[in-house]
Amino acid sequence: MVERAGTAKRARPARAAGGDPELDLRQLLAGLTAVRDGDFGTRLPEDGDGLLQEIATVFNGMVDQLSLFTSEVTRVAREVGTEGQLGGQAEVPGVSGTWKDLTDSVNAMA
Repeated sequence: MVERAGTAKRARPARAAGGDPELDLRQLLAGLTAVRDGDFGTRLPEDGDGLLQEIATVFNGMVDQLSLFTSEVTRVAREVGTEGQLGGQAEVPGVSGTWKDLTDSVNAMA
């Protein structure tokens, strides 16, 4: 079951030994669809084991990073565009690759 941040953790439905791969994929699909649609409050349950737990951990970390990046870009845009404070800088710890390039671009623009 896909969870929303800030809500009580809901129990996963009981499953037979070996799990239900289709149910797990549907949970992942629901989470990916929510993020695609801009819902960064979505989390996958990390109470699984093995590969499913690793996928949930990476997915939840990705959503946290997207949420932080969005917050920082919004803050800098408000400071520069609305309040006229030039020089505001987005701070997104641990970004790399394209995310670092985007953060650097926002900071150069500010």
